[in-house]
Amino acid sequence: MAVDVRFLGGLEVRVDGSVASLGGPQAQVVFALLAGDAGRTVPTTKLIDELWPSDPPGNPTGTIQTHVGTIRRGLGGERQRLVTREGGYMLNLGADEIDAATFAALAREGRDLLDADPAGAQTRLDGALAEWRGEPLVGLVARSSHLQAEATRLFELRLAVLEDLAEARLRQGRHTEVVADLERFLADHPFRERAVGLLLRALAGAGRQTEALTCYLDHRSRLDEEFGIAPSVELQRIHLELLRIEDGGGSSVGPNAPLPTRDENVRTGRLPSFHTRLFGREHEMETLVGVLGRERLITVTGVGGAGKTRLAVELARHVRSEFDGGAYFVDLAPILDAALVARTAARALDIDLGSGGDAADALVQALADQRVLMVLDNCEHLRDACADLARRLLQDCSGLTVLATSREPLGSDGEQRWPIDPLALPDGPDVDESASMKLLVDRTRAVRRGFGITDDNRASLVSICRHLDGLPLAIELVAGQLAHLSPGEAAGRLAEHPTALLRGQRRVPRHRNLEATIGWSYDLLSVPQRALLRRLSVFVGGATLEAITSVEGGGDELKVLELLGSLVAASLVTVDEVGGVTRYGLLETIRQFAADRLRAAGEEASTRKAHLEHYLGDLESIPWDQRMFSIRKAGPMLELEFGNLGAAFRTAIARGERDRAARLAIGSPALIVSSQHWDAFDQWLTELWNVSPAELSLPERVARSVRPEHLIHHFWLEVWRITWTADELQEVGSILRASAERLPRSSLARIWTEHVVGIGELLGGTVDLDDALEGLRGRAQAASRAGAPLLHAAILEDIALAQLLTGRYEDAVATLRGFPVFEVAVHFDKPLATLAAAQHLAGDHEGAIRTMERNLASVHPGARSLVLCFLAIVVAGAGDLDGARDVLRRSRREYDDLPWRHPRSINDVLVALGSCAVLEGRKDVGAKLLAAAGARANDFKPLTAYFVHYAKLAGPPTEPEELPEPWDTESLKVLVDNELVRWARERSSARGVDAAPPSRPPGEG
Repeated sequence: MAVDVRFLGGLEVRVDGSVASLGGPQAQVVFALLAGDAGRTVPTTKLIDELWPSDPPGNPTGTIQTHVGTIRRGLGGERQRLVTREGGYMLNLGADEIDAATFAALAREGRDLLDADPAGAQTRLDGALAEWRGEPLVGLVARSSHLQAEATRLFELRLAVLEDLAEARLRQGRHTEVVADLERFLADHPFRERAVGLLLRALAGAGRQTEALTCYLDHRSRLDEEFGIAPSVELQRIHLELLRIEDGGGSSVGPNAPLPTRDENVRTGRLPSFHTRLFGREHEMETLVGVLGRERLITVTGVGGAGKTRLAVELARHVRSEFDGGAYFVDLAPILDAALVARTAARALDIDLGSGGDAADALVQALADQRVLMVLDNCEHLRDACADLARRLLQDCSGLTVLATSREPLGSDGEQRWPIDPLALPDGPDVDESASMKLLVDRTRAVRRGFGITDDNRASLVSICRHLDGLPLAIELVAGQLAHLSPGEAAGRLAEHPTALLRGQRRVPRHRNLEATIGWSYDLLSVPQRALLRRLSVFVGGATLEAITSVEGGGDELKVLELLGSLVAASLVTVDEVGGVTRYGLLETIRQFAADRLRAAGEEASTRKAHLEHYLGDLESIPWDQRMFSIRKAGPMLELEFGNLGAAFRTAIARGERDRAARLAIGSPALIVSSQHWDAFDQWLTELWNVSPAELSLPERVARSVRPEHLIHHFWLEVWRITWTADELQEVGSILRASAERLPRSSLARIWTEHVVGIGELLGGTVDLDDALEGLRGRAQAASRAGAPLLHAAILEDIALAQLLTGRYEDAVATLRGFPVFEVAVHFDKPLATLAAAQHLAGDHEGAIRTMERNLASVHPGARSLVLCFLAIVVAGAGDLDGARDVLRRSRREYDDLPWRHPRSINDVLVALGSCAVLEGRKDVGAKLLAAAGARANDFKPLTAYFVHYAKLAGPPTEPEELPEPWDTESLKVLVDNELVRWARERSSARGVDAAPPSRPPGEG
């Protein structure tokens, strides 16, 4: 049975001359993977990983067996062709049965014959190109990273064959006909320097030396403009010979002519070439040029994949003209034996060691009288040997400068450490210009012609850069995947599986993928260092030394500090200072790696338990009333540790410890209500109850709580009260009252619980106002006796609110007269806002404006939109309707600028806008806007007092059925914007188009 397998072009298999059916795309991928390793067993696990890198089906092995059966039938059912082996399958095919193998063999034979038989080489190379039908494996490369790499290899090989063919023809003296072919080739691949060199030789051989010189200069300018680099040493040597010919001092640069020789005592240096542009290192390059002029040993440090080698090479290329003896690159990555460091350096500098000579002595002898820059690359695994060599050479060679790269410093005398961070992440208004975005787009263009940033893909590209921490290696690996994935798909996969796309084919094994790069550093650590790095993976957003010591166990803070210092030096742990306190963290890519190692070591459960116990204890060590009411006292710590609190919460849920989970979830309303974590908190509650909060009635929520006294009941009043009924309030009240009776009478939790019950009874209309106020005053006194000023302040504020809602405005002013300016409470309504509402409704408009401007000056940034709503109403009450509308426009802008917002924030703007309309005398518009804001009479905050007061003055809306629902945020925003636009047009019409702009609104600047 004759089998003919064609990779070059779409996959096609012919059996005895007829096209074989191999099944669907997945089966074809399986066949291509087996054919690519023909004659060797391909493990089933590899096939599964290639077909489903992140989300395999329920029975992947069975699916592979089905595909193998389909392939076997397509091959005529001959089992000797497709053999089942233990753990995998083997496809028996000869190299002559696969066009890609034939192509590669002919290409290799052609290159081997270039020197001895150029005509024979041309025959082989023409035969190789005859096998090429089109791009390899079209339609399948997007389904397998291995096939993508194979297709890339074959494509690169074809380019090399075209260059070999040009050289074979040049060696036969066919210069003129080769010129046109090379010019067409370079139009598509302008930076392939071998092809440029061949074109220079072809032009010179055809007697066109001037054109050859122009070609070289054009190429040099293009390299400098695009990448900031110079041509290779090879091209520079050809250029030198061209100049000699032009001056009459040379004869030929044809392929058979020897390259110009150089004096063996004069070193020009040798640096690796890169065909891609360097991004985001302009500052480092500029600064390091100066450092190289002052210091003699500089070590560039940074996490694996940060681009240390690339920066060092480009820096050396930039400054090598300053070193008469040249700049040399010593690659130590493949070297494992410390004894070979000096020999490797000598070999890189073309120093003949003879038989058994001492490499360090030979280096000293060769470099003693020369100014040379030596780049020692990848020193981390040979630090001591590199430090010893650098010390010896710098001592005896006064003109030598050593530029080293390592993930941690060498520790040598006089060493200048230069740490580099990952590339800048996209942030702010001009995300397209960030270094990480530029790198991602540039590398994607190499695999996806015409790729660029659009409005549709910008957010996904930003997400990719952030998921990858700006690491150049990670970005380059993912850019390769964008050949067959959209940016949105890639971003989604990274969000679900942070390392799923970080595979790639690299020449250096430790750079083959990001895991291997980090693993290289991990393997160099001591056992205690590895253990600490693993345990650091449970922290989210960094941690303090105290927290790390607590979770690490043992309590030896000095030992933990020493280990942290070594991990920082190894570029594995980041350091940041916040509020005078040092925090240690991991880049997300390293954290994922460490988390995998933590699981593999069987330490995850115990480490997460210690993490949970530390952060729950840390949270509950903050005084109760500060966690309840003070953003500024409790907020900074809680904001910093929100990621760790969330991780601790999920640990508690996973362990089935609902009591601890509840205490974490509702342990700090001062943080939850006053920050950007609404969505996360809603998710916590969903996990806590195992059901969406919206699916439960309020009594069910309280009843499902493990310990109602921990629920911070005032939070329910703030978030869900819009759905409450009087019956629900009564039912909740009875549950909470029963809970409170189990607590000590003097406890703050009992005072607060009874207070909330009393507020619920007041709102539900089940108690007399005077009786309710008497109860409120009693609880305020209890809070004062308990030494809880924040709780006392919150209850006093609620007394004033109750008086406002029932029209007792003067009483409310009296209650708050001389009220201290406490920290921001659990909700955004500072006592000042309540006082301003009381003053306004009592007729003291100027006093209300002064109070609200004091409030605006000190308010939490997240509350500015709401406070501006209050300010607009009091300004309108003072008669400045234009100023009020200007304030409302500011409020609307603040609302849009918030990185988060409560879903009902737009209702606050509606209440203010409606109240202003009533004050303007437009009761019909005011009634409409206030009605659209919803039934806020059930809400217990100062803005509700305005709602109640002005809704009564306006009366009911004339067309209530046309109003959007209170939770229809988008429709409510349209309603607000239309009213603001209508009012602005009316004012412009009244004043004339050329009227001067309004004066500064109250509260501005």
